Amino acid sequence: MTEDLIRPIKRKENISNLVAKQLIELILSGKFAPGEKLPTEKELSDMFGVGRNTLREAIRALSIIGFVEVSVPEGMFVAKTFDNFYTRKLQMTSRYGYDNVQELTEARASVEYGIVRLAAQRATEEDKRKLREVFDQLRTAQDDNTRRECDVKFHFTIADIAGNGFLKQTLLLLIDGIHDWIRRLQADAPAAHQISTLQHQAIMEAVCAGDVNLAGQRMKEHMDYVGGLYIDIEKQSTQG
Repeated sequence: MTEDLIRPIKRKENISNLVAKQLIELILSGKFAPGEKLPTEKELSDMFGVGRNTLREAIRALSIIGFVEVSVPEGMFVAKTFDNFYTRKLQMTSRYGYDNVQELTEARASVEYGIVRLAAQRATEEDKRKLREVFDQLRTAQDDNTRRECDVKFHFTIADIAGNGFLKQTLLLLIDGIHDWIRRLQADAPAAHQISTLQHQAIMEAVCAGDVNLAGQRMKEHMDYVGGLYIDIEKQSTQG
């Protein structure tokens, strides 16, 4: 049976996310086969050592992305087929990997560094015009939600300019982490807005100048700065 493979959840934060992550690992490893009926809510709750509401949140998340099918009154089943199997696995890693902030910041920094260097090398005059336009939207944003949207748009515009589909898809898989990252910075470190805007401007200018090395350097500085703030905030939240 699978009881010996399931680790009771001991952490108090993001418990439903941790349950979902363990379940997806069991599915991807084949411990729960495609089409197989899952244990009952009570059995799974007991296995993980969590309440039913927490388990239901985890099952709901897996149902949304197509890993689990819920049928009343038959029960819960592993999906019979998986479309884009590897992509789904990466999506789960991104969505439920917020507890490992170090890995998230390293992943984003590495991806963004490669993307911006390609963008500086390949940007056309039209690309530069679009990037300047997006930066102006970011610079003049009046509220947190607009600023967050413009920030993401700025980085995805650079990804579009880079023209590498694999890198862009990887960045898209990290979007949940990006949203969480920026949201927490805006909530806990308002002084970061002005510095971050200046860093975005430096990145834009390097890309528009076609300076590959400088663009990479400016992006690294930005990622180091924002990532450092995020990690500090995470440490403060866990200590509190």
